[in-house]
Amino acid sequence: MSIFYRLRAAALAGVLAVTPSLPLLAEPKPAPAAASVDALFAAADVRPVTSTVAFDAGALNSALGDAARLSYTDSVLDAATGATRLTGVRFELLGSAPETLFTANEMLIWSADTKALAARMNGKRLNETLRLFDRIELTGVSVDLTDYSKAIEDAMESAVPGS
Repeated sequence: MSIFYRLRAAALAGVLAVTPSLPLLAEPKPAPAAASVDALFAAADVRPVTSTVAFDAGALNSALGDAARLSYTDSVLDAATGATRLTGVRFELLGSAPETLFTANEMLIWSADTKALAARMNGKRLNETLRLFDRIELTGVSVDLTDYSKAIEDAMESAVPGS
């Protein structure tokens, strides 16, 4: 199975996992007050002061089971940012033909709730809105789009022979 189809399947699985936790809207919420683009970007750039929960990669990998795996070379609690800092990050889709979904030189994660993720993936806490983390930052990200590019080329070739 190509990475394109596996990515699409993983995205769909993620949406389906979160969908039961979305609140039901009885009435539409009022529109938020107008804010400038600069203010929105400034708010998005604010990091949490500290992490209230240490990231547990073992618990995450256990929750993901045989579907995926997160690996890294080093993990420390970063006093400067208040986040868990992982270096040499690799996220892989497992199965009969394992593939690396992405790699990153560094990942900072604040307040990751792996217990909540594990509960959701095991069919528990479905009626709750879960906050799985406060913030994640990745640097040096690399994604292999070879299978995706090949799928597009194949579609173009079938649509326009000789292209």
